[in-house]
Amino acid sequence: MLALAAPDGAITPASANDARLAIIGQAGNLPPGDAAPFLAEKGKELKDPVLYVESAEAYNKAADAERSTDAAEEAKVQARVVLDMVGFLEGDSASEMWQPLEGDQTTVIKNRAKQAIEDADVLIAAIEAEREAANAPPPPPPPPKEKPPGRPLIIAGSASLVLGLGGLGVGSAGLALGAKNQKAVEDDTSIVGDEYDDYDRKGKNYNTMAIVGMAVGGVGVITGAALIAVGVKKNKKSGLAQEQRPTANVAPAFALGRGDAAGLVISGRF
Repeated sequence: MLALAAPDGAITPASANDARLAIIGQAGNLPPGDAAPFLAEKGKELKDPVLYVESAEAYNKAADAERSTDAAEEAKVQARVVLDMVGFLEGDSASEMWQPLEGDQTTVIKNRAKQAIEDADVLIAAIEAEREAANAPPPPPPPPKEKPPGRPLIIAGSASLVLGLGGLGVGSAGLALGAKNQKAVEDDTSIVGDEYDDYDRKGKNYNTMAIVGMAVGGVGVITGAALIAVGVKKNKKSGLAQEQRPTANVAPAFALGRGDAAGLVISGRF
């Protein structure tokens, strides 16, 4: 219980009200952070519970504006002083020389003090939650997306398959051009001498191209197919699907005539 000494002269509700009005008016021209201690000082000086409760409410306004838990705690201190004063006024030891409140005003001021304490507690909880959120570490980054384990094998197999198909395409082109040269010599009996030798040389080159292309192509296709099969099997076991299946398109290109030429067009996605 706050120990209160009655002032020298009798304080009535009317005299207390006259004294506090000017003070409350001055405080209204100050920001909450300055008004709160000013009201608290005058409340102590005049032993006025109304000025104390005004101080508590001003401290809460300052706490809200400045996000200050210290101001909210001070609001609770001022409000508890009010409750002590009101308790004294309501008790049997109340002095007739000190009656700053009248009638229902005592209950109103007591309720304002209790509300100030509740508001301060709400502010403190909110401000502390804001600070905790601001100081919280950022969430961890998402784990890296797991790639299908068979993907490297599928890529390697696709590359080998493309090369194998390319070899088969070159071999097919060699066979086609060799057959063309053979037919030209058989159909045209006027091809003799150097021209015949030129056809013969080309035919041998095309035959070599066909043999090498078919051999390399066969190995590439077999190897590529095996690697792709193993890669797909690994993906199925892991439960991870291949994001994008590799594809390959191979097509031979011919330029037939006196200066026979052959090539290969390869396109794909890996």
